[in-house]
Amino acid sequence: MDTKLLQKHISEYIKSIKTDKATFEQDQTERAERAAYYQSWTPEKLGSMTEEQFSEFMVKLWAMLIWGNKKYVVDKLISDNSFPKFSNSRWSE
Repeated sequence: MDTKLLQKHISEYIKSIKTDKATFEQDQTERAERAAYYQSWTPEKLGSMTEEQFSEFMVKLWAMLIWGNKKYVVDKLISDNSFPKFSNSRWSE
């Protein structure tokens, strides 16, 4: 590992936090809200989720942030796999 490069990026990150505290705090709040949202899902709740809940669940993922049309991605995922595959009882195991 290039520790000098790592240290450079850490220093730049710390500098960006200090120069734009509002954005940093907003990002931290958003992360905490996302964590609380996903931690609220129990195996039972996952097993009984509706398509609408599944869509909301997927759209909130960090990986989905790059997609402009998130609904398209979720709809494609459901159409390629069918929703019942996502909502079966394996969540309860």
